[in-house]
Amino acid sequence: MAQEGNKNKLEITGVPQNVDYVAYTEKIFEKIKVNQVVKKEEYHVEKITVKKPNSPPQVKSLVVTLKNNQIRDSVLETLKRDKPRMSTADFINQQPALPIFINEYLSPYLKKLFYEAKKIKGDKNYEYLWVKNGQILLKKTAGGKVMRLTSMEDLGKI
Repeated sequence: MAQEGNKNKLEITGVPQNVDYVAYTEKIFEKIKVNQVVKKEEYHVEKITVKKPNSPPQVKSLVVTLKNNQIRDSVLETLKRDKPRMSTADFINQQPALPIFINEYLSPYLKKLFYEAKKIKGDKNYEYLWVKNGQILLKKTAGGKVMRLTSMEDLGKI
C-alpha cells in the first residue's frame, strides 16, 4: 500500500512562502519541545508546492521524513498531550498569521479519503474522525464501534 513507506513522516501545514524550511521546521520542533527527540541531522524536509494557473508555485506544506516511526510517534504523542497552538506569527513577522498544524503524513489517496470522510462525519453526525498509524478511523459516539476506512467504497457503507 502507498501509505506503508510514509510511517516515519509528518506533514506541517501553515507554511509561509520564502523561508528557510529546514530552519523553520527546527524552530517548530523547539517550540513544541521535541528538539531533544528529533535531532537536526535525523530528518529531511521537503516542500509540497501547488501550481495554480497564471501564478508561481506556492508552498502548501512541508513533509518531514524522520529517522524512524518511533520518533514520529513520539512527536505526535507530545502534540496530543500538550496541544500547542502555533501560528506563523510565532516564527516570522507575517500578516495575517496562519495557524500551523502538524499531522501524520497521508498519501494523496488517503488524504482525499480523509477529506471525503470529514464531509460525511458532519452530514451523518459522527463525533470522531482521526488518523492513527496511517489508518483513517471513524466513530459515531464515544462508546461506539470504530470503523476503519480504507477505500472510497467504505464511505458508501456509512
